[in-house]
Amino acid sequence: MLTFERQMVALCMQLFETGLTEHKRRQTEVDSFFGGQREAVAHYQQRASEILAGFEQQHKVRKAELQQLSDPDLLKVKINQCKEENKQLRTSLMTLEFQLVRQQEDIINKLDSNIADMIGNFSETAHGIFAQCRGLEDNYHENLQVIVETLENVDKDHRHGGVHDHDQTLFGDKHAVMDALATSHENRLLKVNERETQLITRADAWRASLAKGVEEKELWRSRMRISDIHRYADRLWKQLEDLQ
Repeated sequence: MLTFERQMVALCMQLFETGLTEHKRRQTEVDSFFGGQREAVAHYQQRASEILAGFEQQHKVRKAELQQLSDPDLLKVKINQCKEENKQLRTSLMTLEFQLVRQQEDIINKLDSNIADMIGNFSETAHGIFAQCRGLEDNYHENLQVIVETLENVDKDHRHGGVHDHDQTLFGDKHAVMDALATSHENRLLKVNERETQLITRADAWRASLAKGVEEKELWRSRMRISDIHRYADRLWKQLEDLQ
């Protein structure tokens, strides 16, 4: 029993250390992803800011020119030119945003694939360790059965005064003892199997939750950005309409 306990504890520690190492690897992958994601968003925001800065400078000059025009026909032509520039701005910003969205989709898919591979490798390793645990349990159970098989000899010795009464009481019903051992064995195996299933299920659930959270956050960011672009362009459009 002591040997069984020592070997089982060693396997549990091996599983724990493996899980801790894999957890650190996954966390490093996640941190790297978020770092890269922030850099990508900052890069595209900088490009968008440069486009806006150039447009606003030009728009300020155009607006001043429009306010000085008195010819209605010429004013209409200039306003239409400004509207066209406004459309081009909207298109440029939307194109930039769609490029960022595609890039984000690629790195999110890469993250999910890398995490899935890590969890898959960990699952295989964990399955091997749990298989060893089941093997230890099977071997322990077999050894106990061998001990119980000495019942017949115990009975014989009892008839010759070789054992005490409490030993005879313990081993008096061989079938009851064997049934108890079998039940205990099945319960321990069930516990091992349940723990393996729980471990793998939780890892898979974490991966799914991570991917869902990242995708939802990126979707929200993109929707807000697109809304800002349309709101800004619509405001400029209204200003031009007011000049007519």
